[in-house]
Amino acid sequence: MVSEAAILCDDRGVRLAATARVPTRSPAAYADLLVKRLHRHAVVEPLPGGYRLVFGIGEVLLVIEGETLALLVSADAPAALAQLRDALGTQLEHVGRLEHLRVAWR
Repeated sequence: MVSEAAILCDDRGVRLAATARVPTRSPAAYADLLVKRLHRHAVVEPLPGGYRLVFGIGEVLLVIEGETLALLVSADAPAALAQLRDALGTQLEHVGRLEHLRVAWR
């Protein structure tokens, strides 16, 4: 189950969400790498300052904020939120291993 999640209300109803802020010298490069790794599994929408990835079970926002990559994961079900959160965190930590990136969800 999801140990830490926020509840969002939008036009689709109530959704669960988790956020993380990952300090890095290259947030845009890491956002691009994540999109390249995940684009086969999601519809990717470029946004000013980031990306929106829509998966069948939820969605992810990647937002570039200065020297930080902000992540927002949302889903309707706790299991879906956990799956997206864990997959995104694992992928980012893998591509950012040389910079020792760590994803801590809130």
